[in-house]
Amino acid sequence: MKKNLFTRDLTIILFIVSIIEFFMLLINIKVPSIMLIISTILIFGITILEAIKTQVFKKLLYPLIAVYFLVAIPIIKGLISNNILFIAIVIASFIITMMFLYNDLLKLNKEKF
Repeated sequence: MKKNLFTRDLTIILFIVSIIEFFMLLINIKVPSIMLIISTILIFGITILEAIKTQVFKKLLYPLIAVYFLVAIPIIKGLISNNILFIAIVIASFIITMMFLYNDLLKLNKEKF
């Protein structure tokens, strides 16, 4: 029971932090890096707790996907000076991620029924 409450509390904290980050981006305020670090740690913490609780370790891939889009894509943009190549990489990453998520949702729905 305490595991569920702890995971729920972490999820609520992450939700509040993400809303604050969204509004900061909306009004063009630079998000402090400590907020990004806190939200990344919360994402990993929540998914590790959920994976341990449900014994489905595929859930650990979700924060890695989020970190890829939040950290790796800006690094790739800094390394590549060609905008067309960068857009192609982003589109390919998005399509691969959507295919993975769609496949995972199909498997999850088949297991429920």
